[in-house]
Amino acid sequence: MNARLIPTTAANDPLSEDAPSIRIRLLGSIQILIGNQDCTSRIKYRKGLALIALLAVECNVMHQRDRIADLLWPELPLTAARSNLRQVLSNLGRILEAGV
Repeated sequence: MNARLIPTTAANDPLSEDAPSIRIRLLGSIQILIGNQDCTSRIKYRKGLALIALLAVECNVMHQRDRIADLLWPELPLTAARSNLRQVLSNLGRILEAGV
């Protein structure tokens, strides 16, 4: 797994007071709000919503990618499930970066 470090500035620090809040509503229909903008419809995959719900509910737990891939796609071989997870994470990353 590769990671990239980005220098923290007020513009890209998600904890900065200038950063918009992210609210996740799980009861009823799931809803993702960044600032006051509803970004739910921009999430391309239903599994993306499931992943956000999982991470929101279990926010104090470190999750391994293989576990998440197996949880979301138990019917697929692990390599295919990992590939699907990469697509979902890429989609979510674009949405969250655009909103923040």
